[in-house]
Amino acid sequence: MKGIQTEEVGRRVDLDGLRDEVSRRLTRELPEHMYYHDAAHTLDEVVPVALLLADAEGVDGPAREVLLAAALLHDIGYTRTTHDHEAASAAMAAEILPTYGFGTEQVAAVERLILATRVGHRPESLSEAIIADADLDVLGRADFWHRNRSLQRELAALGLAHEDRSWVEIQQRFLRGHSFHTASARARGGAGKIANERRVATRLRRLVRVAGARAERAAGAG
Repeated sequence: MKGIQTEEVGRRVDLDGLRDEVSRRLTRELPEHMYYHDAAHTLDEVVPVALLLADAEGVDGPAREVLLAAALLHDIGYTRTTHDHEAASAAMAAEILPTYGFGTEQVAAVERLILATRVGHRPESLSEAIIADADLDVLGRADFWHRNRSLQRELAALGLAHEDRSWVEIQQRFLRGHSFHTASARARGGAGKIANERRVATRLRRLVRVAGARAERAAGAG
């Protein structure tokens, strides 16, 4: 995987100021129906996990600063659009970051990391692998189903509603097709992800049985 060159002589970045602005914007400007991609998703889920994985994988110095900035800004585009929010987030990062001391190379590196959170993207650097793993850390967590329901509600509010069986089938396919990229993420969430796959499979079997029973009752009544 290719590395990231980030250091620009004489520059000091203000990560605390950036965090404060991102927190303020996400809290005030996100639409109310962002039940999953809310401020907590960024600040309490993705950012802490990205830093944890960075430490475990040995990413430090300027590369760690870029990774933190990308984690903070990866969903900021939702304040403007729900269509291709990664591109919107990258564009907003280019607007915001110079204010906090980020140079041209650093901004470009942050943009690349944000775009690497697109589902299906193949990481081209360790930092891209880390941010992708952090963004989908929920797949291996105990609160997977609770957060998954929040995502279902969010999509329904955006006009992309799914009835329960269809939704569970989609989640089963996603879990089966997903793999964490870094060894640290696999160690952190691998076992939990297997457990969540089992829970989803159990839920789907129950929904299939319920649908079958309803069909039988309807046939008998007819």
